[in-house]
Amino acid sequence: MRKLKVISPFFLSLLLACIHVHATTLIGTEYPTMVDRKGDVSRYEALIIEAFRRMDTPLSIDVTRPAFVGSALTGKRVDGELMFLDMNEKDSDFLYSTPYAPVNLYLASRHNDVTEVGAFYHIEGARVATENRFANTATLRVEKDVKWSRNPASYDVFKQIGDERAQYILADKLLLQEFNLLLHRSNRTPLFLSPVPLVKSSMRLSLRRDIQGAETILESFNSHIANMQRDGTYNLLMALPWITKDIDGDGFAEFITSASVHHNELDMSALRHALAIDNSVVPETPRFYVDGQAFDRFDEALDAVTKKSYTPRESFLDEARYKQIMRNW
Repeated sequence: MRKLKVISPFFLSLLLACIHVHATTLIGTEYPTMVDRKGDVSRYEALIIEAFRRMDTPLSIDVTRPAFVGSALTGKRVDGELMFLDMNEKDSDFLYSTPYAPVNLYLASRHNDVTEVGAFYHIEGARVATENRFANTATLRVEKDVKWSRNPASYDVFKQIGDERAQYILADKLLLQEFNLLLHRSNRTPLFLSPVPLVKSSMRLSLRRDIQGAETILESFNSHIANMQRDGTYNLLMALPWITKDIDGDGFAEFITSASVHHNELDMSALRHALAIDNSVVPETPRFYVDGQAFDRFDEALDAVTKKSYTPRESFLDEARYKQIMRNW
């Protein structure tokens, strides 16, 4: 394991400079575009780092191989886990944050028949490649309608479908979108996606129950994540043009964005791709928030968004790493 980041609090005075302040230590596994140990884009890490910065709480993150995570947690060598997936069973020795990111697993294929698939039994007997992080969960271990091809990493999953050794892959939509950006850049036909996620889950931060102040830390973390989802910071760090969430307590979802995020679509069609953070329903006449400022009409929000101009971004996936897959597609 190697330690990636240590964030010091800003509020320490000179009188406290000589006092050791325990950094909350979190462990996680490498997950392309979300958590990384090579200095690449790490969106989940960015969220958690920013939340702890706002909390004025020192933080240390270790990114390692999956085999080491369990032993580090049970051996109490770390305080908690960076990304606990709700598809796993919770441990009574740990406390958990509210979900900080939805995980929507879609079925993807090189053939458009997947656009009519809404459940695993629709493709009974088909070979589906996915990562061990999903395949080894309680949720998927009981799923017997398909033949699972278990893979250690996302790259291996995409290689399975690239080499046509699997008919379908099951992956987080945010990661599938990044892979399709690579395909588009390489003038290759993108993957087709199922119309709905076949598995809906979420990511949480976990802390050992015996950590002093664990409950307080998680309450503060939840509060700051909610603020980031309200003020557009979440959009910026996750590179999401639009998200939906009920942020005013009226029971209905609002559309939220930041003017600092590139928007490919500058019309109402962009709202169809908004990532739902909670289960609240979008009303017929929703409100819009741009960097925390409320607007009653979409055209007003759009004016605030288009005050800045950004070049369309490239995929967060490493183009050099996926070159062989692109070449053989």
